[in-house]
Amino acid sequence: MKLTTFMKEYLSEQSTGRPITEKIDLPFGLTEREFPVVVKKITWEVEKDPERLVKDFNFSATAQVRDFVNELFDYQDKVDHHAKITVDHQEVRISIYTKDLDYITELDKEFAQMADDIYQDILHYSYDDRKEDQYP
Repeated sequence: MKLTTFMKEYLSEQSTGRPITEKIDLPFGLTEREFPVVVKKITWEVEKDPERLVKDFNFSATAQVRDFVNELFDYQDKVDHHAKITVDHQEVRISIYTKDLDYITELDKEFAQMADDIYQDILHYSYDDRKEDQYP
């Protein structure tokens, strides 16, 4: 199976729910071990009316919440695509969909991936030396 066919099937896999089991032919003689692409699955819930991606992020410190939300705001402004962000103490809920269409688009999936990446960065950043009442 060619890589382009694999990617087309992978992208349609979410709608069909069937896994891809066929081995792909990698370009330039690469082996599976050397292939530099890691496919990440979106771990967000899909809610209806309108169709949207939703996920809760939990933190152990208020400073983490503040940094996470600030990074999300920066990203939203950069890509000009905005989510509903709700903060409740040390929990942040994000709900994202393309409002003009009332359903999930590639922009929303990219936003979700970026939110997951920012969350992982925040979790691995050391907050031990920072005071809770200290603003960056």
